[in-house]
Formats: sequence, C-alpha cells, structure tokens
Amino acid sequence: MSLSVNFNVHSKALLSSYQAVLNGDKDTEWVVYGYDKGGNDLKVLEKGAGGLEELVEEFNDGRIQYAFVRVIDPNTELPKFVLIGWVRVPEIKKGLFNSHFNEVSKFLKGYHLQINARSEADVDPDYIMKRISESGGSKYSINVNKERARKEEPILPVNSVYERVKIPDITAQRQSSSREQIKPVSSVYQPVQLPKPKPLGKFSTWTERAENSTPSGPSPAELKARRERERAEKEERERIESEEKARKDREEKARQLREEKEKKERQEKERKMFEEEERKGSEEKERKRTEKEEREKIEREERERLEAERLETELKKLEIEEAERREQDEREEMDRIEHEKELQRQRETEEREERQRLEYEREQEQQEAERLLLEQEQQIAEVSAESAGGMTAVVQFSYDAAEDNEIPLREGEIIRDIVPLDEGWWQGVGEDGRTGLFPANYVEIVESVASEQPIEETQEVEAELVQQTVDSSQGNYIAKALFDYGAGEENEISFQDGAIITDIEFVSDDWWQGKAPDGKVGLFPELQETPVPLNPISEQVLPQSSMSVTSVVSQVSTEVQPNQLTRQVQNNKARCFKCRAKIPLAKQTINKCRCGDYYFDRYLFVILILFEVWLIDNLINKNIFTSVSFFDP
Repeated sequence: MSLSVNFNVHSKALLSSYQAVLNGDKDTEWVVYGYDKGGNDLKVLEKGAGGLEELVEEFNDGRIQYAFVRVIDPNTELPKFVLIGWVRVPEIKKGLFNSHFNEVSKFLKGYHLQINARSEADVDPDYIMKRISESGGSKYSINVNKERARKEEPILPVNSVYERVKIPDITAQRQSSSREQIKPVSSVYQPVQLPKPKPLGKFSTWTERAENSTPSGPSPAELKARRERERAEKEERERIESEEKARKDREEKARQLREEKEKKERQEKERKMFEEEERKGSEEKERKRTEKEEREKIEREERERLEAERLETELKKLEIEEAERREQDEREEMDRIEHEKELQRQRETEEREERQRLEYEREQEQQEAERLLLEQEQQIAEVSAESAGGMTAVVQFSYDAAEDNEIPLREGEIIRDIVPLDEGWWQGVGEDGRTGLFPANYVEIVESVASEQPIEETQEVEAELVQQTVDSSQGNYIAKALFDYGAGEENEISFQDGAIITDIEFVSDDWWQGKAPDGKVGLFPELQETPVPLNPISEQVLPQSSMSVTSVVSQVSTEVQPNQLTRQVQNNKARCFKCRAKIPLAKQTINKCRCGDYYFDRYLFVILILFEVWLIDNLINKNIFTSVSFFDP
C-alpha cells in the first residue's frame, strides 16, 4: 500500500468542493477532508456555510483532518483562504501527517494562511482571525501622496535692467543624466541628502529691493525649477517605498525558506521515525506470524490425530450397530408375519360374525316392514271411513300443549273434526276426546287426493333420496359419462361421451374419483347421471308389468341385502321436494311437510329407488343407456 495521499478515488468531489470555496460560493464557505477507513484515499467529510464557528465543531479527536476555509480580512475587507491541518492523534500515528499535509497543500493551492492544529486552541475562530490580521500585507493601505504645504518664497523686486531668460539645454541635461551611474541601493535606510540652503540676504537689502521694484508673478524658470524639485521628491519617496517593500519581501522569503527547511527536516525526521516504527512493527508481525503458524501446525496435527481416533471408534460402533439392526429387522419381520397371520384369522372370524349379524338384521327388517305396512293400510282405511264426518288429519310431529286451551299431539295420532281458525292454528278433537288448539303444520290432512302425487314431483323426490344415498356412500359404484372430458391435471382422468366409469368414490361435492376405461384412476367432475352400485338386485327381482307393488316389495325384501340405500331409509329421514328440508318420515304412505308439499313413505321410496337402480344397471349392461337422465337429482 502506498504511503502517499490518493486524490484519484474521490477527485471529482474534492475538486468541486475546493472550487466552490475558492470561487466564493455562498453555500460553501468551508470544506473538511479526511481519509477513507483503512486507507489513504482523501475524501470530503463535511462542508457548510456557517463560518469558523461551525467549522470548529467538525474536528474530531483521534483523526487526521484537513480544512480549506474562506474568511473576510477585517483590514482589507477582502476574502482570504486558510488551510488547516488537524492532527489530534497519538504520537505513533503522526509519522505521515507532515508529508501528507505537504501533498494536501499542493493540491489545495491559493491559500493565504496555513495552520498546523494540534489542539482546539489552534482552531479557535478569534485566533485564526488574529493570524489573518497579522499576515503580511494585511495592514497596508493605499498610500496617498499629499503635497506638504510649502512656504511661499517672497516675490523679489523686478530689476530695472532687462535680463535675458536662460533657456535650459535639454540635450545637455539628457546627456548628463545618461552618464550618471545608479548607485547600489543599501539595505539600510539612509535619509535623503538635500543641499544645504544658502544664507539669506540681509533684511535691509531685501527691503531696498522691494522698495525699488514692483511686485510680479514667478518667472517660467522658477515654475520649471519648482516642478523639477517636486518630481525629484516624489521619485525619492517612491524609491524609498520600493526599497522598503523589497526588503520586506526578502525577509519574508528568507523566513519562508527557513520554515520550509525546518519543515523538511521535521518531515525527514518523522519519516525516519515512521520507517523505524514500521520496521519494528513488521518484525513484530513476522515474529507473531511465525509463532502463530507453528502453533496452528501443532494444533492441526493434534486435531488430525484425534479425528482419526474418533473415526476408527465410530466405524467399530457402526459395525456393531449394523449387526444389531440386522438381528432386530429379522425379529421384527418374524413378528410382522405372525401378526399378519393373527389379523387374518381375526378378519375371517369378524366377517363370519358380520354375515350372521346381517342375515339376522335382514330377517328383522323384513318382519318389521311387513308389520308397518299392514298398520299403515289399516290406518288409511280408518281415515277414509271417518273422513265423511269432518276434516281429519294425522299428526306428523309430537307436540306438548303450552296453554290450557291447547291439546298435546303424538306422532301418528288421528285428529278429527278439524276447524281452521287461522293460518297457523287449528282446532280439533284428539283420540282422548279432548278438544283444543294445535299448530297446523304439525299435522297433515287425510284426503283421497293426497295420494295423487304428480309424476314429476315423485321423480324429483326419489332422485333427491338416491342422490343423498350416493353422496353419503364411498364404495363400488359405476356411472356412464354424458359428455367428453379432458384431464387438466396429472391426478385427473380423461374420457369420452358414453364411457363407463367404475369404482367411483365421492371425494367432494363437485369432484368424484373413479377408474376410466383405460384403467387409470383419478379425479373427474361430478356427472349428471347418478351412479349406481354394481348389480345391487339379482335378475330374479326384475319387476314385471303384471306385478303389484306389494309383490315387488316382497321380492325386494327377500333379495336385497342391507346397503347404503336401505340404511338411508332406515334412518327415518327424507328430504322435502319443495323446501329441501330434512324431515322425519311418518308411518303413512303419503306425508306432508310443514311447507305444505308432500313426500313419500320410506317403504315406497325403497320400491322406487331399487326399481330405478335395477333399470339403470340393466341398461348399462345392454349398452342402451341414453344421454337423458331418468331423474334429475
């Protein structure tokens, strides 16, 4: 690294700030320079227009800084420039300051005063202004030659006899003046040697002359002589002033030479001291580096030895652990095989018990269905017989009387002699003979027209139940595509219109998962056609046109095993076709929701659903499935 100051890195900023101070920029009266951290690159630290008072605040202890400032000389009212070198650092760091300050002074030229500041007193504003006032040429002012008043010479009387005026010989005067040699100027001031005045004449003689002559003005010769005398005096004064100025210049130059010599001697001395310190520092660094390398070499060898021992120990440990792991894996594999055998035996036992339980439940359900169907037919017959005596209704939901004028309701109870009092409350007679009010939406009027449910509504209701059953199941279902679909993601499948999708699982409301005809399993959008289980009804259950509803129910109950469809109905829940509300199923074949619409009995739902499931499956197997859905879910 070079020991000299580097002005190249920040040269643009250095020159612009220096020129701003030098050219009298009102926004820049001073600039403070310093070094980049860890180098000798000079840069601009701060600049401002607050005068010396603001500049003093920018000098910091422990740093070498330089300042170039513009001040106004109080004597001449002219701008003067001051270069300040701030060196408040330890002695060990002062080695390069003088040489660097010399380089900075050559870069920041045009200053009138240079100050080496080693303390805050050296940069005090009053001290700097005092130095400016005392600097050479500051106290000088323009000399104005004032002609001293001279005593007027007495006017001599004019002689009565004419005297010819002597005309000076200019050529002779030039020759005489050219032959005069200029004497060497002495360094010591000598007063001007003037010719001694001649003795004055007697007063009586002058009086006599004055009396005998008339007064007149000075002659041309006298005027010329007077002008020559004044010119000589002026030249003498100028000569004296020039000699004085030359003497002071010589003294100033001699002083500067002495200071320059002393400065060079100090710089040389400081340079030698710095080189000596650098040499000692280099030797110390080299010694420390050698010691550090030796120490690191010993430590590295020790670490390598310990690392080799550790690796050998870990290798032996790994071999032992590997042998133990192999033995453990063998034991776990044997235990796993034994556990799988035990699980297989348990699964076989559970499946056998499950088959027995399902068979028993099927028998119980068949008996319960026959019993409930018989009860419903009897109740419908009773309601039909009693309808002639007044409006009759069947209680759909239980209700506890809240007032004395109300009657309690039990699900399935028959209410007779109903009188509609208002839209929400009716009056009737219960089975216990009590007459009172009850909510109208808790009962359903028994009329012959109630069984005439529209075909479209029936289809929509049964489709809703089938859709609920399908949505709640996750099993082996199939469906036929009603449109083409191309996979948009890697986990989706592609198919064409009419393709059969098998193994359907309902992962969400909008997306299903199944197996495409090419065997790929993935997601696809929800199909408009409701999926059905594979072969849920045997061929022997095929409904014939000549069969009655009762015969179909009988065959279904004997052939169909419990599945999602029957479990859905067994939960005694249905969904209203109009308001889509989930409501409990009553015992009657045809029931009415609170909204006023009708829904079917759970057993009638079983008949319709199982018939359509069989029909869809049969059509799929014969490849005559059309794109039109049999019902809209």
